[in-house]
Amino acid sequence: MFIGQSTAHVDLQGYLSLPRQHTPAAGGKAYVTFGFDSNLLYFSEGAFQHILERVGLLSITDPLARAFVRLLLGNAAEVTPGAEQRICLPEALRRFAGIEQELVIVGQGEYCEFWSPSLWEQQGQLLLDNPANAGRFSGLQITLLPES
Repeated sequence: MFIGQSTAHVDLQGYLSLPRQHTPAAGGKAYVTFGFDSNLLYFSEGAFQHILERVGLLSITDPLARAFVRLLLGNAAEVTPGAEQRICLPEALRRFAGIEQELVIVGQGEYCEFWSPSLWEQQGQLLLDNPANAGRFSGLQITLLPES
């Protein structure tokens, strides 16, 4: 499970070292693709496989489904961490997300988000708007009790 936030330095070739809490299980593959908020999505192999299974159920005759698959899979790259938990983010992905010398990694449970620091700061301002959050998240119906 990916949780918490951290920052990582990105070298000129696009390599970065992943913090322990944002590293998939030992020896596991990982995948990065375009996110939905000018960020990147980082998946362990298992989580990415689950998405592939779900995407395989979409109709190829549906233009919206085709666009979604192009966005998600057409821009995906395998970025398996090496011995030092380093990965290389392809230039096209870094460019899409505005990532240059540093990125912010945000755990999302089954995946992580990679953000440029400036875009993450903008997100942070939205997330810290407590009065708006009360109304914004009320429809999610999250409960601490198990469903019966």
